[in-house]
Amino acid sequence: PPDGPTDGVVVAPGVRFSEKLWTRLGGQMQETEKQKQRERLSNMTSFPDIPTSLFDSTFRRDAVWKQRELRLRKGYVEHLESLQLQRGEDQATLQDKVLEQVAGVYKLAEDEAVERLAKHTSELQLRANRLRPSEPPCTAQSKAVVECYKANSSNPLACADAVSLMEKCANAARKEAVQRIKPTAG
Repeated sequence: PPDGPTDGVVVAPGVRFSEKLWTRLGGQMQETEKQKQRERLSNMTSFPDIPTSLFDSTFRRDAVWKQRELRLRKGYVEHLESLQLQRGEDQATLQDKVLEQVAGVYKLAEDEAVERLAKHTSELQLRANRLRPSEPPCTAQSKAVVECYKANSSNPLACADAVSLMEKCANAARKEAVQRIKPTAG
């Protein structure tokens, strides 16, 4: 209150205690203890008296060292960044080389497969050509047997020699066909 007494101890904004009440409550002792504690703390944290010239030179030296350290850090960071970029480029280059090698392996495998296919195709064509004779076998002997039977229709046993020759020719043609079916080594 503005009209109230102005003497006493302000405990909180708008709250005053009389000196007598304050002493009774032990406020003064508490206040004295707090003051002593503040003094002890300030004594412990205060800096010793250092001559200004020594302080300035030490501060200057520390500032120079800090600048050097910052420059070194900046250089180190730049170096790390360049290494990281180089690593990325090296990794991309390595990946490209690996892809080229893989593509080369696939190309070789494809070339080998095409080569084997071409070889197999040519072997099959040769086999097919060997299987097809240019003219039917034993044509002459077959004609001779037919002529003999026409001429000797009443006596077919007279054609036994012609039939025997036809049989020998047929057996030889069969053996030859089997030889053509079997693939040649090499």
